[in-house]
Amino acid sequence: MVSPVKSKVLAIAPKFTAFLSICGSLGIVLKVLSNASRRKKTMHRIMASMSICDILASTWYFVGTWAIPKKTTSWFGDGDTEKIFWAAGDESGISCSFAGFFNQFAVATPIYNTTLATYFLLVIFYGWSDARIVRIEWLLHTIPIGYALISSIFAVAADLYGHVEWTCWILPEEFFDETQELTPIQNKFRMIQWIFLFGVVWACIIFQTITFVILYRKMRSLEHVMRRYSFTVTILSRFSIQHSQQSVVEEEQQKGSMPYVYSSKANKSDSKSPYTTNAGCATSIESSVTLPSNNDTLILSSPTNMADQNSSNGDANNLRPHMPRQARREVAKSRKIAMQGLLYVGAFYITWLFPTISRITELAAGTNYFPIQFLDTFLLPLQGFFNFLIYIRPAFLNHQKNNAEDGFWKSLKTVVFENSE
Repeated sequence: MVSPVKSKVLAIAPKFTAFLSICGSLGIVLKVLSNASRRKKTMHRIMASMSICDILASTWYFVGTWAIPKKTTSWFGDGDTEKIFWAAGDESGISCSFAGFFNQFAVATPIYNTTLATYFLLVIFYGWSDARIVRIEWLLHTIPIGYALISSIFAVAADLYGHVEWTCWILPEEFFDETQELTPIQNKFRMIQWIFLFGVVWACIIFQTITFVILYRKMRSLEHVMRRYSFTVTILSRFSIQHSQQSVVEEEQQKGSMPYVYSSKANKSDSKSPYTTNAGCATSIESSVTLPSNNDTLILSSPTNMADQNSSNGDANNLRPHMPRQARREVAKSRKIAMQGLLYVGAFYITWLFPTISRITELAAGTNYFPIQFLDTFLLPLQGFFNFLIYIRPAFLNHQKNNAEDGFWKSLKTVVFENSE
């Protein structure tokens, strides 16, 4: 049986990426279920549920043309002798309807992506605690699973499932048979496609785009806070060191135990002075102390020692950084969570970009272009694989930070196969 080259490409391409996605999603599920600490957290439970839905979808992406009835004519062929590559389903269409059910159920994945984006939005932007999110968690699971089940069952009841070039979905087989008449519901299959999948995906894209912008702006504001804090700490530390040096010199002068040479610009209102205290005093200090026996310069204290001296200095409280350690940790944690949210949204964009472009070209030009179709079938099943890489990213970065001697591959192997929190 002869099959067009394009049919072969579309039949084979998704099998590689679907397999990667199944492995990635299965990895997330195992990591969550086998770790009690993760099971207690809302974000990890959302990830596990989304990954289960992705495993179901990716499995049928992997099956692909095997569910299409045998000897089904390829759209890329001559219309008679050239068939869809690897089509092996039953001629009654039961296998195709079964595949179509789970391909429609895959709409749960983009909706779950949106609930995940909602989680990050509530945590990062609105400051919700995990305990508060738990109260509405049932909605975050009911909406994607409920919509996927209702739409999938409706399509079965209305006999809407049929084949496309590389899998089965909402496209009645009667549409290709001029001897059969479509039912009133089947006649509206294109509108149903938009209601059940395309429209939902586009709504998810719009919502996640808005979330992406909000999280990005929030992350930049957190970075600004950290930079401003670091600048303040640097200035106060330098002033603290110089203030302590001046105090030591004045004390030695009063004792008369050593001669000194000391010059100060503290009282000058030099606009070029780079240091400013909380009181607004611009300070730039130059100091040196000479020993009575020789011309060697005495180094009064190192920055570390100065910090110790400040702890006993009466002005120490005025020179402490404005941001407490716990606050710094919270800012850093929020920034990391925001970055995770951005990456999950980015993965969603990659997987659904070309299906979206394909629909646009179909509406605008009335046709689908093969390069876009190929990227559609190749990238769509990769959602689970991308999610897994993002999911293990914090553990990977933490492992490399604590184990600098480990190379990239050793760190990756450790993070993938170990399940520490």
